[in-house]
Amino acid sequence: MTQPYLPRTLESFVRKANAQFPVLMLSGPRQMGKTTLFKTLSEQPGAPERRYVTLDNPLLLSLAREEPALFLQRFPPPLMIDEIQYAPGEARADRDLFYSSYLQTYLQRDVRDLAQVGDLMAFTRFLRSAAARTAQLLNLADMARDVGIAPNTAKHWFSILVASGLVWLLEPYHSNLSKRLVKTPKLYFLDTGLAAYLTQWSAPATLEAGAMSGAIFETWVLGELLKSYWHNGLQAPFHYYRDKDQKEIDLLIVRDGRIHPIEIKKTAEPGRDSVRHFSVLKHLAMETGPGAVICLAAEPLPFSAEVDIVPAWHVG
Repeated sequence: MTQPYLPRTLESFVRKANAQFPVLMLSGPRQMGKTTLFKTLSEQPGAPERRYVTLDNPLLLSLAREEPALFLQRFPPPLMIDEIQYAPGEARADRDLFYSSYLQTYLQRDVRDLAQVGDLMAFTRFLRSAAARTAQLLNLADMARDVGIAPNTAKHWFSILVASGLVWLLEPYHSNLSKRLVKTPKLYFLDTGLAAYLTQWSAPATLEAGAMSGAIFETWVLGELLKSYWHNGLQAPFHYYRDKDQKEIDLLIVRDGRIHPIEIKKTAEPGRDSVRHFSVLKHLAMETGPGAVICLAAEPLPFSAEVDIVPAWHVG
């Protein structure tokens, strides 16, 4: 049974961009609903009718690559070109089958297109190593050692994960007045379902009770916050804070000359120690704005005069 379409925040930005630019490209991980979004928008009243073409057809792919002018003669604009490989509709799929197929497609299509990776088994181990380190400081030397590859290879492969949209790096906040800050970015494996599959958590209940539950929750929250910016065509002004005294704040939103501190906690009742490091921000050369603790609370609540409790499902 086809599931009902859920409106996307990105819709308004796509309409705005479509009015200004003759060509739009929507990129992102596979099977996230990109084609569904474009098809839905093209079917709305007043939208230009677009012919749909998929380059999964080998003949059309060959034509587009070898004779682009002829391709556009055969398929004149307005045109919707799809380059992804479909899963079987929006039907509910077996989780392991879905992600094993997703992974195989990613390795055989995206990785081979982005770089010549000779050892796909080693690359899969590298992918699993990245998933296991989500919400942690990036350490390519450790990843290279765990997988058994050279540091330069790890650096190159990691750039593939970033380019293909699976991994995002959260940079530390730093200023000229704060020289004690750690300057290593944090790694986030944005597809939390794929991360759980790669790290062999077989069910939501075992993941929730497992060692990675906090990291997966933090990653999911960060991903939803990122989408709230990206889907409005904005760069996310995100950083994290960590100094050499191990004082850390999960997320800083730097906007309009102010720093807004955010802690992400997998609990329904965060304690006062959740925000104990917010006070370090007063030593930075920027005004501190209202902050938040994003958690599993049932409803929004004031935490203090400067900090609110925000339920995770209100994010995005």
